[in-house]
Amino acid sequence: MSCCEIIPNQSVHWAVVHEDLSGMAKVRPARPRSYVAGDPTDSVTVEQQRTIGRDSIAPGDIGKGKKHGGVPKGHDGHFEVTLRFQNKTEAEDAALAAISRITQEPTSGMYNLVLHVRAIPRAQAQARLGPPNPYAQVCVIW
Repeated sequence: MSCCEIIPNQSVHWAVVHEDLSGMAKVRPARPRSYVAGDPTDSVTVEQQRTIGRDSIAPGDIGKGKKHGGVPKGHDGHFEVTLRFQNKTEAEDAALAAISRITQEPTSGMYNLVLHVRAIPRAQAQARLGPPNPYAQVCVIW
């Protein structure tokens, strides 16, 4: 199961794990590599089974600033999670089904809201980041 995690504390830590159906790494670099941006507290590290990174942004600054193209984000202090569906019915069904899947973590007491987004098959030529279409089906902006 491949996944992407985004974890805020005094910054934003993220990880992307790329696994096959058995949970084994699909991609293994010849050797792990680290990259540091202009700010040494921002980093990206490619490991054996995952890529991890750290954005030094403060939680209160998440959602401030502008998106690609200069449009204001406008969700100060919040992650913006966009899920895209092929039609309104699929979006409504996913939203309603998510209500029944709200669960509470036994150790932290926090709540989980799980939504299922049908994967839209696309031709390889269409798989590109950002506008123009297609937009990502699952997009998290901080």
